[in-house]
Amino acid sequence: MNFTYQKTLNQNTKSLTQLIEQKIAYMIEKFDCEISFRDCIGFIVNTHLDTNQILKPYNGHFNPFCSYLKKNAWHCCRKPMDHFAARMQELKKPVYCSCPMGMEQFCFPILLSGKLVGMIMIGMYCRDREAALDKLKKLCTEEELDFLTCEKLLFESVSQIDFDISELETEAELLCSLISLLYANELQNVPEAYGHFMLNRKNDASIFEQAADYIKKNYKTDLSLTDIANACFCNPNYLSTGFIKRYGVSVVEYVKEIRLKKAMEFLSMTNMSVRDIAIETGFNYSSYLSKKFKKKTGYTPLQYRKMVKTG
Repeated sequence: MNFTYQKTLNQNTKSLTQLIEQKIAYMIEKFDCEISFRDCIGFIVNTHLDTNQILKPYNGHFNPFCSYLKKNAWHCCRKPMDHFAARMQELKKPVYCSCPMGMEQFCFPILLSGKLVGMIMIGMYCRDREAALDKLKKLCTEEELDFLTCEKLLFESVSQIDFDISELETEAELLCSLISLLYANELQNVPEAYGHFMLNRKNDASIFEQAADYIKKNYKTDLSLTDIANACFCNPNYLSTGFIKRYGVSVVEYVKEIRLKKAMEFLSMTNMSVRDIAIETGFNYSSYLSKKFKKKTGYTPLQYRKMVKTG
């Protein structure tokens, strides 16, 4: 394993994590922003508890608007995050992204030996209020959310870009470099990890079979494309494209199909409430389960249960 280590790599992990903490705090204050971190290979966050404590507070968006959506339409947050990660996997350069809900942020790649290992997202902004409101109205109609509440929370959560963007880029690139060194430090301590997480690949068929098996075992958890790709040690874009070719449906659709199949089993074989079935199958909310169930079968969950039990 050949890494090019900078002099700062010789610092112990504690001092490096302190630098990262200080840099994040400095940027939040200077640019009045929210910073979030995503571990794209599932290494630091999942296996290194000390490091995880440093980055965990930033492992998501916690502004009022995003918190509201996670509670009432959580899938709307996961999809754009997976999209940003897939785009970053492809481009490996900073991008300015807008989610379907009108929230905008700067995304920066964390690279190690030319490979994407993580990303940081800096926001939240809204440069075009009118366009954001159009997106928000569409979302609220589709998800049956209260538009006035969403509008209020959206504009409570965004900040103005009243700073020099080049300064933000300089600070963000330095932060990415520090986190990249953190990955290098961790991987240096576990030499076999580099091959295990980033180089070793099974044949194509077994990767997609492994992904399908992982979904069947973990369907009740909050799965995303990146989570599944991490579990199979492959690129999310690669998994997404290959999975469709092999199974004829996307990873997201496959997850939904497995959950609906399990929901049908619970409705047919138990007296569990629709709310409990929604939680048990990963839909989390009875309204969301009912919406997807009716779209798939033409019946509400209770209508399906009655039909099955009466023959």
